[in-house]
Amino acid sequence: MNNFSVKSFYRFCINSSKALLLTLLLTACGGGSGEAPAGSKFNPNLSFETSYTVNEGESVIITFSLDKSTLHDVSFDFVTTTDTARDGEHFHTANGNITIAAGEKIATVTLQTIDNSIAQSLSRFSLHISNIKGANTSDKELTIKINDNEPELSFDNKHTVQEGSNVIINLTLSAPATHRVGVHYQANDGTAKVDLDYKATEGVIFFEPGETSLSVKLNTLLNFTTHDNLNFYFTVTEITGASTALTQSLILITDNEPEISFQNRFLIEEGSPAVITFTLPRSINHTVSLKYETYTNEEDDNHAKAGLDYQHISGVVNVITTYNDDGDIIYQTRIPVYTFYKKLVQSDRVFYFKIVELNGAAVDTNIVTITITDAVENTTYGFEKSHTLASYQAGIVSIKVTKSIATSNTFTVPFEISGTANAGADYTIIGNTETLIFESGQESTSIYINVIDNGLPRSGSTIHLNLLHAGDAELNDTPSHDIILMGDLALNDTGALTGDDAKYGRDSVQALKNDLNDGLAAFSFTKLDYQGNKLSDNNNSFSCVEDNVTGLVYENKQDSQIAYNARLSNDEISRLSKPLNQVTYQDIYNIFKQDVNGETKSDFTNITGRDWDGFSAQEKTQSAFKQTVILSEEEFKDLLKDSPREVGDTLKYTFNAPLQFQHTNWRSKSHSYYWFNTDNNVNGGRDGSKGEFTSSTAPISRLCAFPHNGMINYVSGLKGCNSANYLEVMNNLAVCGFSDWRLPKIEELRSIVNYDINSPEWDARFFPLTNTSGDYLSASPSVNNNATVWCVSGNTGEVKLCHKQFPNLIRAVRGNN
Repeated sequence: MNNFSVKSFYRFCINSSKALLLTLLLTACGGGSGEAPAGSKFNPNLSFETSYTVNEGESVIITFSLDKSTLHDVSFDFVTTTDTARDGEHFHTANGNITIAAGEKIATVTLQTIDNSIAQSLSRFSLHISNIKGANTSDKELTIKINDNEPELSFDNKHTVQEGSNVIINLTLSAPATHRVGVHYQANDGTAKVDLDYKATEGVIFFEPGETSLSVKLNTLLNFTTHDNLNFYFTVTEITGASTALTQSLILITDNEPEISFQNRFLIEEGSPAVITFTLPRSINHTVSLKYETYTNEEDDNHAKAGLDYQHISGVVNVITTYNDDGDIIYQTRIPVYTFYKKLVQSDRVFYFKIVELNGAAVDTNIVTITITDAVENTTYGFEKSHTLASYQAGIVSIKVTKSIATSNTFTVPFEISGTANAGADYTIIGNTETLIFESGQESTSIYINVIDNGLPRSGSTIHLNLLHAGDAELNDTPSHDIILMGDLALNDTGALTGDDAKYGRDSVQALKNDLNDGLAAFSFTKLDYQGNKLSDNNNSFSCVEDNVTGLVYENKQDSQIAYNARLSNDEISRLSKPLNQVTYQDIYNIFKQDVNGETKSDFTNITGRDWDGFSAQEKTQSAFKQTVILSEEEFKDLLKDSPREVGDTLKYTFNAPLQFQHTNWRSKSHSYYWFNTDNNVNGGRDGSKGEFTSSTAPISRLCAFPHNGMINYVSGLKGCNSANYLEVMNNLAVCGFSDWRLPKIEELRSIVNYDINSPEWDARFFPLTNTSGDYLSASPSVNNNATVWCVSGNTGEVKLCHKQFPNLIRAVRGNN
């Protein structure tokens, strides 16, 4: 202890004692490891979050923390446990031991969740810790919540649709899925019943990965009955790979029955019908029928009486397809209700028309009120005709006076008499000399004149009767009448007899009495058929007329035809000249399609009223699509009666190939031609005009037409609408059995004109289709003007000049050349 002082020794002893005491304390608290017992106030506190939330498929990191570092390790065991989440399905099981080394304060453990592609609500599992060494903690468990990341399915919860229409249910995912999503669905009854109001529907639809929108179509059915709104349901019965908060959509079916419209009140004069027109607003594919009857409500003070005021009717009718005045298709039916005219002054009377039962449509009201008023007519009166021819030997001459309506009271008409005949010497009036009386109920009466024959020769004279005004009645167009007394004086007999002088010849009194003539005045005609056979005078199907006086035969013209637009191409003319049953919707589309800015367009809609793009590919293959509705010639005339509007109206023509009518009725009274003759011996020094055609196979223009190459009477080589071509076809086809047809000379043409001032120019029985709006060409050129020929006015019969360069009418003749 040489270098070890007492003070140093003392320090050594003190320090050794402290070390020994610490060792003894540690040994007593935790043994030889140096850690304090669990729960010891010397241990650090272990802490962690007790709740975590994570999306499925993601990992979660659990952090364990000590509030202070230690000189010893801290360790504990951990293990995952299931709750609503299941191991292997929602998360991977984890267990083990965690050690926080001496001097460290943090340790972590990572847990992995599973993306299971199953729609589910929030699920959870737990992590438990145990066997904690070297630390204190009050929590032994934490919870992990897993959010479902599946997309959500949505759709509208209500749809409204008219019966017979489809309803589309649009299904939408909130986000694209990485997996396939399946939706099982079906339709279920509400007030609507399956197979009666809607079509049974059930199935499964799949969203492929990445898809977010799909649709399901449900079909409703037409039941042809009027009903309140019905409903059924679209139900999602099962879904995989997604979730949904909505499982059902309400489908509301509205009644699709069309509403019939009609006038429900009529105010009509007695004797007039109340025509009730029932109209549908659109086309339907079922029959609409209505049962009806008329009736009287006897409680009405002014009720009408069936059989006395109106004709009682009842029955059942269907609404039909018809056409209006513009040629448009409409859906309607008309029921006339007739009232009776009575010559009585009465107050208004009322009766009713009732729809007893209606099938296939709906109405706002089923009653029509019909009020009958007294007919207010202006009574007119006058002579039946304007003159009478009589001789002095005629005796009593009756002159008839008529009234437009009979009255229940007597009606007196004053009249006056004048003229060159002498009252008392040449005639006397039988009865009242100043007034004429219509008795009750009479619509006609007569003035009687007794012509006096004194046996002496007399010159002609007249008796002029003139009716005067009577009360509120009005005079008609014949207020006066002349009796022409033919005299007995004549020129000295020269010994020469005229052909027709009313005493001799075809217009003699005896000839007229024996009815030797078929036409007006002295004309006599015979009708011929297309083969040249003679027909009776009352036969209206004739092709030619023979003049029995001259022996000439004239053609009978055919019905008017509507001119087509001259801008049609050769191809269009050929197509439009097809027989009626060959033009199809496809033809119409193809003929009038054109390229517009690189896009094919067609005026199909302007022609048919249908939308080409509205037809499905399937519809375009159906036979119904390839055929058109065939209209009669008269229906076509009604359809096309308006003036053509360049290309627009010609498009309508394709609907039934109306040019076929032009070719068939090539002798139409409305067709016109240029005068054309190359024979310088007879053409007056100028040929005339050819009138070129666009197409020789379908010879037609805005002026005329001839049979086309699809017809058995086609004549090839025709170049235009001129008289030479017309006569060539007449002779080639041997119309009425003759092949010597020609233009008539001017004398021959006017020989069939009746120039009687009181008669029509053309006898309608034998020349019914005379065109009074134009002039008929003759073969006679003008001597003084080689550009003109003589012609006859179809309106007045006037002979005048017509220019060769202007189209005119033709009536061909044959014989006596």
